[in-house]
Amino acid sequence: MTPRHSLLLRQVRILIGTSWIGCTALAGAATAQRVDAATLLDDDLQTRISP
Repeated sequence: MTPRHSLLLRQVRILIGTSWIGCTALAGAATAQRVDAATLLDDDLQTRISP
C-alpha cells in the first residue's frame, strides 16, 4: 500500500465518520423538535379542553 493510498483511505474514513455524526445529530435534533411540537400541541389541547 502506498502512502498516498493510506492517506486517501484515512480521509474517506474521516469523511464517513463526520457525516455519520452529522446525520445522527440531525436525526436527534429532528426527534427533539418533534417531541417539543407534540408536547406543545398536547398542552394547547388540554388548556382548551379544561375550563
